[in-house]
Amino acid sequence: MQLLALTRFFFTLAILSYGALSDIKKREVANELWMIGLPIGLFLTALWLALRFEVGTLLILVASSGCSFLLGLALFYVGFAGGADAKALFFLGLSLPLYPEEAFRPLSPVLPIFPLTVFNNAILLSLSVPGMIALRNLSQALRGRKVLGEVKAGIFGKLALLFSSYRVAMADLRKKGYLNPAEKPLQDKSIIIRKPIYFMSAEADREKLIEEIELYASKGIYDDGILASPTLPMVLFIALGLVVGIFGDIALFIALRIVAL
Repeated sequence: MQLLALTRFFFTLAILSYGALSDIKKREVANELWMIGLPIGLFLTALWLALRFEVGTLLILVASSGCSFLLGLALFYVGFAGGADAKALFFLGLSLPLYPEEAFRPLSPVLPIFPLTVFNNAILLSLSVPGMIALRNLSQALRGRKVLGEVKAGIFGKLALLFSSYRVAMADLRKKGYLNPAEKPLQDKSIIIRKPIYFMSAEADREKLIEEIELYASKGIYDDGILASPTLPMVLFIALGLVVGIFGDIALFIALRIVAL
C-alpha cells in the first residue's frame, strides 16, 4: 500500500509538473496530457480502493472527486481559471482524492477532501505574485519612472493596480501572450481617457482588446507604455500546492492558530 501511495503521488505530481512547465511557457496545456493522466490516475485510485474497500472510504472518495470537478467548473465559468486549471483540479480529484496517508504523515491538519487542501495551498502560494509586482513597481518609482502614468483611477483603484500590473512597451504586450492589458482607452467627447481594467476573465478575447487598443496606440497615446497584468500559471501553483499539501493545509493551519489565540 505504501508503494502504491507513493506511485499515485509521484505520478500525479509528474503530470501536474509537466502541465506547469507548459503553463509557464505557453499559458496553455495540451489536452493530450490530461487524456494520458486521467485514465491512469483513475486506474491507480480504483486499484487503491479495491485493496482497502470500505463504503465510507468510497463515499469520501466520490465526494472529493465531485467537489474537485465542481470547483474547477465554477472557477472556469466565473473567469477565475482557464480550461487547463479546471482540468488540473479534475485530474487531481480523480488521481489523488484523499491524502496519501500510507506514505506520508502531515505536520499540520489536512481537509478530508485533499484537493481542497492542495487548492488552498495553491491560492496562498499565488499571493506571492502581487508582492513581486509591487516590488517591481516600487523599484521603478524609486528610479523616477512612471508607474501608473495617465491611468484614471481612485486611491483604492491605484493601489489595486500597483499590486496587479506593471508598465510595458506596446510591443511586449503584443508578443508576450501571458500579459493582459490592465488599461483601455475610452473616448469621452474629444478627450481620450485611459481607464483601468481590474479583472480580465481567463477566457476573455485578449486579441480583440489589443486590436482596439492599437487603434489608439497609433496616435501616440501609449508612447509611455501600457499597464499590463501577467496571467498566473495556476497549474504551477497547483503542483506546488500538492508538494506543500504533503506537510499540511497552510490556510487551515493559519485559521486554527488564529482561533486558538
